Amino acid sequence: MKKYFIGILPDIKTRKKLTELKNKTIKLTEAKKNKTPLHITLKENFKTDKIDDLITELKEKISNFKPFKIKIRGFDIFDNEIIALKVKNNKTVQNLHEISMKISNKYRKEKEKYFGSKIFKYKQKEYIKKYNSPYCFEFYNPHLTLCFHADPEKNDQVINFLRKNNLNFEFEVSKISIIDKDKHKIYKHLSIK
Repeated sequence: MKKYFIGILPDIKTRKKLTELKNKTIKLTEAKKNKTPLHITLKENFKTDKIDDLITELKEKISNFKPFKIKIRGFDIFDNEIIALKVKNNKTVQNLHEISMKISNKYRKEKEKYFGSKIFKYKQKEYIKKYNSPYCFEFYNPHLTLCFHADPEKNDQVINFLRKNNLNFEFEVSKISIIDKDKHKIYKHLSIK
């Protein structure tokens, strides 16, 4: 059984600029390189042996979507270790996230245990039980992760570095992608027409 996730990849021109920024951030933080392509997660890791069925249903559900723009504005640091670029609020991204959550949950083979470090309450606990994620639906926060690092003492350096950079990016989305998590490669693109 393979592990996948669903995401939005920036276009080639934007990806090149973001990869450069990512590599500089990794060097600054001495973080481990992440082999996964830069992306905005719609649905985090899940295991399935019915990926073709999932793709068929997902294609059908997104068939009425039109290409749209994503704006990246500024940065954030989550849990003192995840350095990410903020995605400006976007209803289409939220809709794609919700569709991806519901469909992937139907085809998810095993209910993995969520190993988050935070204590969640009420609705997020229910989401963990049902979707194995506390960060879905109204708690979804679209972002583009630059790196994970283990030294919070470097955060001041990172903040100063990122503030000096122009963190205003915009790109058009015309597809979403299924990524093979184990191989760190794109498994399939699904077009948005």
